[in-house]
Amino acid sequence: MRRGTWILAVSGAVALNACGAYSADPKSPPTGGEAPPVPTRYTRQLKPATAPPRNYYEELFGETAAKSADAKPAEAPAAKPAEATVQKTATIGRGTANRAATAPAARNPVVENSPVTTPVAAEGNPSSGAPVVQAAFEKHPEENERLYIQPVAAAVSDAKPTKASSTIAPGESATQLPMLSIEWVRRGEINVGQECQIDLVVKNFGSLPAAQVAVDATFPASVRLTSAEPKPTSTADKASWNFDSLAPGAERRMAIKFIPSRRGELGLNAAVRFTGQAAAVFKVEEPQLKLAIKGPSEVLLGDPATQLITITNSGTGVAHHVKLEARLSEGLEHRDGQRVEITVGSLGAGESQQVRLGLAASKGGPQTIQFLATSSCEATCTASTKITVLAPSLQATLQGPGLRYKGRNARYALTVHNDGTVPNNNVRVSQAVPEGFQFVSAERGGKFDPSQKSIHWFIGRLEAGQSVQLDCELTAAALGDFKHAATVYSENGVTARAELTTRVEGVASIETEIVDLDDPVELGSETAWEIRVKNTGSKPAGNVAIQCELPAGVALLSAKGATTATTQGKGVQFKALPQLPPGQQAVYRVHVRGTVEGTHRLRARVTSDALDQPVTLEEPTRFYADAKN
Repeated sequence: MRRGTWILAVSGAVALNACGAYSADPKSPPTGGEAPPVPTRYTRQLKPATAPPRNYYEELFGETAAKSADAKPAEAPAAKPAEATVQKTATIGRGTANRAATAPAARNPVVENSPVTTPVAAEGNPSSGAPVVQAAFEKHPEENERLYIQPVAAAVSDAKPTKASSTIAPGESATQLPMLSIEWVRRGEINVGQECQIDLVVKNFGSLPAAQVAVDATFPASVRLTSAEPKPTSTADKASWNFDSLAPGAERRMAIKFIPSRRGELGLNAAVRFTGQAAAVFKVEEPQLKLAIKGPSEVLLGDPATQLITITNSGTGVAHHVKLEARLSEGLEHRDGQRVEITVGSLGAGESQQVRLGLAASKGGPQTIQFLATSSCEATCTASTKITVLAPSLQATLQGPGLRYKGRNARYALTVHNDGTVPNNNVRVSQAVPEGFQFVSAERGGKFDPSQKSIHWFIGRLEAGQSVQLDCELTAAALGDFKHAATVYSENGVTARAELTTRVEGVASIETEIVDLDDPVELGSETAWEIRVKNTGSKPAGNVAIQCELPAGVALLSAKGATTATTQGKGVQFKALPQLPPGQQAVYRVHVRGTVEGTHRLRARVTSDALDQPVTLEEPTRFYADAKN
């Protein structure tokens, strides 16, 4: 080597070290201010051969260098073989991963383990602000002491990547997927016409195995493949490898050897496809609803019967849209009716909420409340409670005849009984006297009010289970059906009513009488017998008929009465009277003339529906003759 050439090479190296890098160790911090950016690509401008050579020795040492006739161009040092240069792109959680690598021509020494993803300063932009460090390298054992410097830009930030924030519920595991990365790893130098090796590495850094893994690698036309291990399945337009599965943490390495035929950037592409199975463990929650009811079991009529319901989620999940429905029996009242719905909302696991249900007791006896708790999920719960409403109760019973004849007296007994569990105070009784009856008397201080035509009693306090009997006497005054009604009251608003119907019927009572208008009667004179039929009963007498039989010593002159008469021999028959009202009288007369001296008898026969059997009457009359002088 000529002296001038050697001095120029050493001077350039020293200047580059002073301006471009502050340390051979990329981990050592800079001692001064920020180092100026160093371009990552060097270009050479070729000048015409006629241009005079530049004297670098004079610029460096301030003197003119002696010319040497045997000066030769500087020899480029042999490049140090590097073990591996990795270029990779990882695809996480997807079915394919693409990988592209560009290998530069072997013009600079290989820097060992130089990641392609390391950010570098933009070419031609010194103000990018990225600090520049020298890449670490190892000296080949067979190589002489030579200085190889590869300026690279330092990482913009050395902060470690952080995982995206996620929320995983306690007791759950995040979703597990197979995650594959594919990367190109350079093994040694890449020179034109020389067999080179690059490894294609596929790694599963997920937690589940990947199935049906397919790797495809494409090469430019300037590359001739010589071998690959393992052998690819196809090499038509690309090299392909197929694997049944790739376990978590495992990797597949394809060693590819090729010979490039052209200098420059070498673009390699690779893609990986796989079938993944997602697996996850989740905790299944089960909300459960539970009802606890607290309230009085016995209340008085009219008092509040408020219930306190506690709704508890005894399960492990959140119960949403919780509602409480209450169905009331007739004896309980709420302002919303007999069906009450209350919205509770959401209840977390173990959370409880109390609901107050205001009720009022409106009817005595046992009452029931049915509760139903529901939610948007299947969590439901039913419960029921019973309430005994203690109400003062009264019972009234009226006893008396069901049939009375007009004019007859009837006795009625009213029994008042407290069949409840609490006493009744200020008990009062009122019994109405129907139109067909007349008041006669009342016992136990009963008073008759003619204006209201009713009988009133005051009992006062009536203990539970106690009974009182009230008697009165009435007279049947009219025919027909008459209702007797009695009502019992107490100060608590309790009432009881008793009714009884009595039928009043009448009886037809016929009185018959036959009289002679003249007695004695001289012969040849006209006289008459009078037959009187009177209904002294309480109802009409029907079909009143009279038949008369004349004696032999008289002659019939005429027959008159309430109905027409017909004669047949010595007999006279009056047509039946359809109805003889009560208190009315029917009169029949038979006119005769005596023809034979003596006592003659008129016999009359009376029949009617009111008579069980006919009534026969006789009336004697003496006929005499005048004495002769």
